[in-house]
Amino acid sequence: MTKKRKARRNHVFVFRHCVRSTEDVTSSVGTNRSTDPSDYISAELPEWGVPQMFCTSRGLRIMQSTGQFLAKLLIKENEMSSDDDDERNNRPGRKIRVRFVSDVVIRDADTAFSMIRGFLDVGGAELFDIDLRYDEQLFNPLMARKIQSGLRGTNNAYNETKYFCEKRYTSEILRSEVEERLATLPRPFGEIADNLKFLQRITGVGRAGPFASMNPNEIKIDDNGNIVGMVNVLALFSQMLFYARVSRTSPTFVPNATVASIYHMLQWADWLQAVQYMDNSRALTDVAPFAHSIIEALRANHMHEESKVTATIFVGHDSDIARLASAFGVRWDLSKPYHTNRNHSSAGKYAPAPPGSTMQFVHDVPSGKVELAFRYPFLLLDSGKVFWKPDLQSTPMNLLPLSSGKRGDEKTSNEEEMGRIGHSIIEPYPGTGGGGIDRLENRVLAILSQYDGASECYDRAALLTSWPENVMNSETSHVDTFVGLGEQIQMLFSMEKLVGGSILLLLILLLGKKCLNVEMSCRKQELNCTR
Repeated sequence: MTKKRKARRNHVFVFRHCVRSTEDVTSSVGTNRSTDPSDYISAELPEWGVPQMFCTSRGLRIMQSTGQFLAKLLIKENEMSSDDDDERNNRPGRKIRVRFVSDVVIRDADTAFSMIRGFLDVGGAELFDIDLRYDEQLFNPLMARKIQSGLRGTNNAYNETKYFCEKRYTSEILRSEVEERLATLPRPFGEIADNLKFLQRITGVGRAGPFASMNPNEIKIDDNGNIVGMVNVLALFSQMLFYARVSRTSPTFVPNATVASIYHMLQWADWLQAVQYMDNSRALTDVAPFAHSIIEALRANHMHEESKVTATIFVGHDSDIARLASAFGVRWDLSKPYHTNRNHSSAGKYAPAPPGSTMQFVHDVPSGKVELAFRYPFLLLDSGKVFWKPDLQSTPMNLLPLSSGKRGDEKTSNEEEMGRIGHSIIEPYPGTGGGGIDRLENRVLAILSQYDGASECYDRAALLTSWPENVMNSETSHVDTFVGLGEQIQMLFSMEKLVGGSILLLLILLLGKKCLNVEMSCRKQELNCTR
């Protein structure tokens, strides 16, 4: 039997998906207000060339470049970790094991495929052992699922609604938590009304009339803890301006909008995420299984330990990153041209996550240390040039102090040192043999314990889920070409001038049905799926 040994460096990345098109609907704007974005401005909306909420063509190319960057980063680490045994056998290092875990949303899957393309651009099966899994339950543990019990077609057969995690909090508790967050979280510079006034000045007044007549500064909270008000319109158009400019839509959407003004308005989207998806019982319960999966992937006890460098790459959403920032008690700043609330106290910071950015956790097994960083791309430069560097910028994920006496409250390097090395470090417990990963988990447990149902959801994930074993020990697929469903639909949209609209719609429906059926079959059988 081959002797197993622990990998020296276990990486976990939590990526936000690609640059995407925006929604065709403006949600949570209030009673008797239009949900059609085109009603609020006179300018024509962007021509994305893809359906709503899909990766744009440039967005996919950016993620492929990101995959190349990660591949080179891991190869460099693998070469540095080679030992005498490797040299005697004339091999610079062991094969790098890479596991992608994606949400089932199409833009997430296509982001994962594009990154895998990037890995394959750099090296194939001789360097990487790559597979991919979709995991809807991991990303949505509070979603109800119909489970059939008994024999189908008999009187004993019935459908039962099951939740992976229970909602222990009430609507009153959630509303109170969001209200407190709304009252205490610093806002970006300027009133909502002033920003909407500026937006309408550069886009023109739409059919719905001027924003000033819509009580723009009013914010309400519904029973689900969601923010209701015109701030949602501001957030939507700030993203629309940013994504369209990065995607180089033609014609240019609102060409008179300056890069500085786009970045300024984009803060409101970050602020809105920080209010709704951080520091409340819904957010922490929802993300508890995800936090557990990160801890287990860092330990990597379930992996084939021949690899000295491993990577687990989750692909999800900015809301996932905001929830995880809350669960781990971390915040970060981004460099210019991004506008971040760097002048606020740590507790008052947001968790900005532009498309293609990622949380990075690294467990250095020999030392027991855990490194925490946030990596992000430059997408739109001050000059207005659309550009992405082949490397991701790195900034420390700063640990917030926990309540006095809480086990897991950590001290990290001073800010000057963290800025120099680009990450925070959690040291092992001194003299106890407990590693930095144990301290990190204790920190998460201490935070979750403050919210109704969150700790119970984490414990359930630790007790019942078989995610790590299923993902890490599944058979590996090596594929030379990946084409995602979103990209295939983009191809169909490029045919729009050649075929009738009804024929195009039929092709999309048939293609979507075929691909989604393949996805469901693969998920049920826990196979490695490629499209």
